[in-house]
Amino acid sequence: MILRSTCLLLMGIRTVIATVGQDYNPPPVVRTGVILTVGTTLPYDYNVLAPALEAAYETSLTRYNVKFQPILALYQGGCSVSAAAGQTHIAAYAPVDFIIGPACTDDMMMSLETQTFFDIASVSGAGELVDSTEKFPYTTRCAYNTYTQWIFAIRMFRHYGWSNIAIIYDSDDTTKVINANSLMKNIRTNNLRYVELKISSSNVRETDQAQAFLEEAGKQSRSASNSATVSDAHSKTAP
Repeated sequence: MILRSTCLLLMGIRTVIATVGQDYNPPPVVRTGVILTVGTTLPYDYNVLAPALEAAYETSLTRYNVKFQPILALYQGGCSVSAAAGQTHIAAYAPVDFIIGPACTDDMMMSLETQTFFDIASVSGAGELVDSTEKFPYTTRCAYNTYTQWIFAIRMFRHYGWSNIAIIYDSDDTTKVINANSLMKNIRTNNLRYVELKISSSNVRETDQAQAFLEEAGKQSRSASNSATVSDAHSKTAP
């Protein structure tokens, strides 16, 4: 995640450099709003990413002669659409030239609405569940998107003639629930059938219990998509 944040900022640096150039002395200053969670256990919490961001600021100055001046617009309590929206407005009125974050997908989408209104360039490592950011022309997303994975999976289903798919996923994991719903939506769009089987990871501890789900999937469908780790989109033919 730290490596992603460094890549994230360097991508943003290139965007800014395209505008401000390198031939200035003293270097141009880019007022940068940092909109991230703080004081949480999230892997993209500001306290986790701060060292990588500092390294990226230093790289931008020494390599590109662009000075990033961070303006912190942090919010506590984990992912929060309303908090991200509020902090984005605060950053916009600071004002800032550039925004890093937010790192939660829903927070990012809300923030992008405001960023686009104010014509503020931004970069984020979030957005895996967003099919397209085309309507947000000023943002750079340093993340894959699940839509690409689902299209690949559906092509594979069609190639092997799998028309009835079992989707097995962990109902205790919010991210996997969202991923599974995204996959099921794309399956419906492509006129394929699926059987939804939810596993509670807090209750399923024995191998035979997990096997029971696979046996049930084999009875109800021709193929099973193991969405207990749905983001990997693993698939197998049923017995």
